[in-house]
Amino acid sequence: MYSSTSPGLRYLLRTSIFCGRRSHPNETGVENAKKLEGIMTDVREAINDHVQSSRYYTAAQKLKAKELLESLKMIMGFTEEYRNLTFLQDLHAQYVKHVLTDISPYTCNLNLIIQRISTFHHQRLVTGEPMVIPGLEIPFEPPILDQNALYSIHNGLFYVFPGNMFPLQQDYPVGFKYGFIAWTIGHEMFHGLGLFQDKEEDTLGVTNQTHFQEALKCYEDYFGSSQFCTDEGKTCANGKIKAEEGHCDIESFRVVFSVFKKALQQEDARKKGKRSIEERQRSLFDSPPVEEFFADGSKTFAQEKWFFRGCRCPRVRTSREPTE
Repeated sequence: MYSSTSPGLRYLLRTSIFCGRRSHPNETGVENAKKLEGIMTDVREAINDHVQSSRYYTAAQKLKAKELLESLKMIMGFTEEYRNLTFLQDLHAQYVKHVLTDISPYTCNLNLIIQRISTFHHQRLVTGEPMVIPGLEIPFEPPILDQNALYSIHNGLFYVFPGNMFPLQQDYPVGFKYGFIAWTIGHEMFHGLGLFQDKEEDTLGVTNQTHFQEALKCYEDYFGSSQFCTDEGKTCANGKIKAEEGHCDIESFRVVFSVFKKALQQEDARKKGKRSIEERQRSLFDSPPVEEFFADGSKTFAQEKWFFRGCRCPRVRTSREPTE
């Protein structure tokens, strides 16, 4: 059987199931998960404020939107179970026993090990045990630039993958962190409002209203226009399909940028000794000054520009990959 300190076991434990979650609580990323929850709270409040101040919604619709936002089941990073060190230690012991029993460290058993990892995952899935990523049917976490979050219309589950905690720990500009992470959270929340689902499931009761139909047509025309065609105009996006993603993108830009600007304003007030003790402080994530990202300290992007550079990172694709 593999030793608990063998290179093979250490390699296996670098998978997304256990990486960074099996030692001291301070190393499980709990604080970073809480930072994600702070972003989530700020973005949700900003979306609600946007709805409440809109002239397009009735009082009943505004109340329904508020209730819907508050009812979304949102998991930031990983669930409470996976923030518990005792739970992780027990799970680690089960994992080692299931995967490495009767496997010699001197022979190549990679195929068998992979099969056992998959079996372990599916056994927990079938028996209803807590999963690292609830709602995800594959036994691993996708790369963050391939899929960084999900929203399920079936159970209202909104999940931001653990990989989003990594940028929070890096010395990136705070604008980049808001653009990369907070914008993703806002995007999925707008999916959660269900504006593009079946009209019979129109929770807010707005899809048949003129202003919504006009906005929808605008999105369909814009995202279906020739400027988004690739392969010398031979491959073009379907505007009707892209309208929902485009709506969530743009509305998240607007809302999250306002949250980000509020964070910058609070920091400016703090430096001037005018910080409000009554107002909840938006996070700057211990980011260094933006000037430090250039060797000579002169050619700097403003934080606002770093925000939009961050927005460009999720779902990166090469020109060779197919488009929808």
